[in-house]
Amino acid sequence: MQEAGYLKCIRAVVNTFLHQLIAVIAVYNIWTPLLNSSSLLSWHVILCSLGLFPLMAEGMILFHKDNVYNTGLSEEGIKRNHVIVMVVSVVFICGGVGIEIARRGAEEHFVSAHAIVGLLCLIILLLATISGAVTSIIQALKTDYRPIALLIHNILGILSYIFTVASLCTGYFNTPFFFQSEESKIGATVVSVVICLWSLVYSFISITNQIKQMIK
Repeated sequence: MQEAGYLKCIRAVVNTFLHQLIAVIAVYNIWTPLLNSSSLLSWHVILCSLGLFPLMAEGMILFHKDNVYNTGLSEEGIKRNHVIVMVVSVVFICGGVGIEIARRGAEEHFVSAHAIVGLLCLIILLLATISGAVTSIIQALKTDYRPIALLIHNILGILSYIFTVASLCTGYFNTPFFFQSEESKIGATVVSVVICLWSLVYSFISITNQIKQMIK
């Protein structure tokens, strides 16, 4: 019992550190473009960055059993918060992408690595959002399709998160991050990847358990 208590304490500390990392990278991502806030490109970066860190990242780790933000919340409360956070995240990201498309005007779109990965991210993100709404309806109806619907939504959610992080990391080496040092951009990339992998641990465990249950 005492050992279990120590492990719970360690997991809580690690989870708190994860939240701190998200806050640090969010400040870095917002502070840089705010130095030139009159540019539409800056607002593309700000909105998309906020959509990922902290919103999407926090939405992904809401289901961590050691999440300090879940204290006192019921399972329904956690699900409700997940929906709210992810919807706001999607709005921010779509708004950021829309601003960049409008800014480029007649210029050729989606030709750089950052833009192509960002387009894939947006498509999968919209599919994940739609599948989330469908899953909620199916669960409310209590049909036999609940396990497969939830599994599909979880897989799409993980893929959209990974592609969004990949898009951000390629964006570190584009405008408006050009004036940042190479070490700074590499450091931001490493921290972003660490946050992504760390926050997906429970998601992968959840999917593994779902598949095992479906096979039985």
